[in-house]
Amino acid sequence: MVAEVLDGEALAFAAITMLRKCCNHPDLLRLTDGEIPSDELFWERSGKFGVLKELLELWKKDGHRALIFSQTRSVLSMLEKMVGGFGYDYFRMDGNTSIKSRLGWIDQYNDPKGPFLFLLTTKVGGLGINLIGADRVLLFEPDWNPASDAQAKERAWRIGQTKEVTVYRFITAGTIEEKIYHRQLFKQFLSNKVLKDPTQRRFFKSNDLRDLFTLADDDGESTETQSLFNTQALTGIQATPAEETTEGGEGGEGGEGEKGGGGLLAQLVDNRGTHSVVDHDSIVGADLPPDKDISQP
Repeated sequence: MVAEVLDGEALAFAAITMLRKCCNHPDLLRLTDGEIPSDELFWERSGKFGVLKELLELWKKDGHRALIFSQTRSVLSMLEKMVGGFGYDYFRMDGNTSIKSRLGWIDQYNDPKGPFLFLLTTKVGGLGINLIGADRVLLFEPDWNPASDAQAKERAWRIGQTKEVTVYRFITAGTIEEKIYHRQLFKQFLSNKVLKDPTQRRFFKSNDLRDLFTLADDDGESTETQSLFNTQALTGIQATPAEETTEGGEGGEGGEGEKGGGGLLAQLVDNRGTHSVVDHDSIVGADLPPDKDISQP
């Protein structure tokens, strides 16, 4: 289908949607909306779900509580089946959740003895959801619009939050998700140039349709994101605390470092085969060398 898009014989949006589904779980290509896999071990067919399982075990052991965001209800349903199957207590909120139920669940979750997890779609509820009971936020998939991800993660950064909040992003290396993440960063750079620092130097990759369906050569050591932004991957031993981290995984895996997080990175990167872990703040905040032209593929 990708070849048909590049030849102008198929709709690009449909192909992008299919590629994004592959990054989250291959079963999404065969299931209709609202369906979830019937088998109990469905999560093993997705790298993202496999790493999430490891991450949840570590969070639960260390006494953390987490918000998990997805963009679609179908992915949220898969997440719900997975966490429910492992016996975790949770709440779920999406566009079909009644207003009456939402307020009660929010109050219960913010209680120190509230559920371990809260599963949400990124755009549910607008600005009226304050979930300060969580100290971990996971963005299961990137959005084209950086404001959508920012609004989601900031649900835990509200007045009354007394804990340090760590944000994680799952990005499948060498796929359409890296392309989406790049465009999200470019939009953030442009916003910063207009609103914060007019002298900031950023060079933007042309928003070319062909680039969305073209991958850089894989050297087996770095991802396209690392090469594009001249960023080094964090390792399991050398990792330093990061407020927010992104990653790329072979087959769709991901994980990120906790505060003092060498141990967590070592377990996720070494044991699960995760490709790399990249510090999001270092990409957004660091000064790129002048005249660094990345406008060509």
